[in-house]
Amino acid sequence: MKKLRMITAVFAAAAILAAMPLFAASAEGYSYEIAEENDLASWRYDWNTVEIGSGKTGFESGNLKMENINQGTANYALYKTNKFNEFQLDFYANLYLPSPSDTGKDGTDYANLYLTFYIDFDDASLVENAAMAACPWTMNKGWFSVCFERIQGYSKIQFLVNETFDGHGETRYFLDKDCVTASTDWCDNKYHWFRITAQSTRTADFATSGCTYTVYIDGEKEAETFLCDRIYSNTNLAWEEVRFSEKKGYFGFWASSGYGMGMGTAETGAMADIKNLSVTSFDGGNDTPYPRSAMPVANISANNSFSPEASYETGEDIEIRLADLFEYDGEDKLTYTASYNGEPIGEIKNNYFVWNPTEEGVYDIDFTAVTADDLSAANKVRLRVVKGAAPVQPAESSDKVSEKTSKKGCGSSVSAGFSGIVLLAVFALRKKRA
Repeated sequence: MKKLRMITAVFAAAAILAAMPLFAASAEGYSYEIAEENDLASWRYDWNTVEIGSGKTGFESGNLKMENINQGTANYALYKTNKFNEFQLDFYANLYLPSPSDTGKDGTDYANLYLTFYIDFDDASLVENAAMAACPWTMNKGWFSVCFERIQGYSKIQFLVNETFDGHGETRYFLDKDCVTASTDWCDNKYHWFRITAQSTRTADFATSGCTYTVYIDGEKEAETFLCDRIYSNTNLAWEEVRFSEKKGYFGFWASSGYGMGMGTAETGAMADIKNLSVTSFDGGNDTPYPRSAMPVANISANNSFSPEASYETGEDIEIRLADLFEYDGEDKLTYTASYNGEPIGEIKNNYFVWNPTEEGVYDIDFTAVTADDLSAANKVRLRVVKGAAPVQPAESSDKVSEKTSKKGCGSSVSAGFSGIVLLAVFALRKKRA
């Protein structure tokens, strides 16, 4: 059993504050430096993400961003590289989560972001869709949550115990007050510094152990609670020993709202954009942030399930999307080539193979893809080319036919009229001589 810090709950919070970096008295002046190598919000390799419906969770912007948050979508992200008990989580984020009453849109009046801790996997990197555990009742894995919720015009902070330890994540309850209204309006469409700390705590008489959780926004303490290791289970209707002071686990984000299905960020504005994020585990006396995980070694191979068209015709362009011929999980831009009997064939245009065959036959074409690190894969694709139909001359319109007939008739009339004039002139000349 890990030796608990023998300090009171009050001194625990004071110790955390003392360890915090200096910051200006005003919220606007507060900042916290996160080194690039420790910035997890820009590094997708440390995360498992899940999108359901039109929900969008990803790193395309260089940040961890969640968009299109409504009742028909789901947005999850789980930090899968490390798990911990005592910790300090820092992130710089715009949690713009206006509820339907803020925007005048239809829907149930809430929008929130859950941060769920102590997600109970042996190894989250081996679990498919592990990020869904950030919703406490989806996988019954996350023991404790901090929820930032916008509801009825207020920006709230909530602490929740989730009875996932009894297999009932849907059974959850608020600690202390139901909601704490933050003195800093974190839902103002601006970026703020957030810090959440967890520290094992014993009371002064050593009779009670547990964990103290504190939330800071822009350096100001907004909410705090003490969670005892002895919990009353609403599932079993009995007191149980649940060792929050020792439990290790992963953490994850889950965004949700009461907006109607199909209402995206473009319409509601609701989104969470996390620019910087670091985690420091205090377990075992550690006090340095976790570094980002190493970039995994990329793998590239032929996609043997690719199937071309049954046949192609001469005189018609063949276009094949080259990414469909290979399976690649890296970041590098691929360079493609195509050859037939050792000679280049067709063209590579915008990552497509383009070829206009002139002769029918069966062509076994060799495609290759090469990464910047000289990893390569080859795929041989058989294309069957048949003779294309002879081009059909377009039929002339009735207007053009009439025009030609008219011109022909006009020409004949002129010729006949001219001949008549010549004959009359000859006849008149002979008559005069006579």
